[in-house]
Amino acid sequence: CRSVVYKLGMMYNSHKKISIGIEGNISVGKTTFLDYIEKWHPSITVFREPMERWVNVSGHNLFDNYLEDPARWGATFQVNFITTILEDMAKDFDKTRVIERTMYSAYHIFGKYLQQMYV
Repeated sequence: CRSVVYKLGMMYNSHKKISIGIEGNISVGKTTFLDYIEKWHPSITVFREPMERWVNVSGHNLFDNYLEDPARWGATFQVNFITTILEDMAKDFDKTRVIERTMYSAYHIFGKYLQQMYV
């Protein structure tokens, strides 16, 4: 993990600014990895899963609704998920950024799962 974080620092010091997506199953260490990045390279912008924006959407817990009834709430949650990612990626565009979960997982993992299960 430290060697990857070191390489991120080297990339940050270059003139190119990049965006890196962190994907993985639940509880595989994405948050721990992001903690390392923030600790060793505080100048790199880290965007974590914006859970607080998913559990309070106009007073509704969209994330819980999705977990309880994915057939009903899956598409709604996916639109919200993609919107929050796009909002985050529009920030700090001139900096090296690392984001937890990406549009890739929205489509290739969650979107395809919902399509297979409920359409």
